[in-house]
Amino acid sequence: MPLFAFANAGLPLSLGNLGNSVTMAVFAGFALGKPIGVLTFSWLAVCAGIAVRPADLSWRLLAGGGLLAGIGVTMALFIANLAFSKSLIDSAKLGIFLASVASAVAGLALLRLLPSQGKRPQEDLR
Repeated sequence: MPLFAFANAGLPLSLGNLGNSVTMAVFAGFALGKPIGVLTFSWLAVCAGIAVRPADLSWRLLAGGGLLAGIGVTMALFIANLAFSKSLIDSAKLGIFLASVASAVAGLALLRLLPSQGKRPQEDLR
């Protein structure tokens, strides 16, 4: 799906908008804001007793999942097309794509570095 979105996004492959404030704001919102939001509100929900964190779900694992939450292309492009003017849309698209790639790399790296919890026995499906 993201490859389809990328192909149809109409984003010129130019990094000329890299320093644009819209690009940086969209990047920060995805790559920093989403993981911070996932972790903060998960912690608040656990502290308030609204949610229970399973024993095998560590905060580091939840942080890796939070980083992966920064991946978002299809709906973000749709919303960006509604929110930004024609002059800013390419900057927003660049921020979306860069944040999605950075979030994917960071999340997968963190999850890969986590020690394995041991293999669970296969359940008998009969």
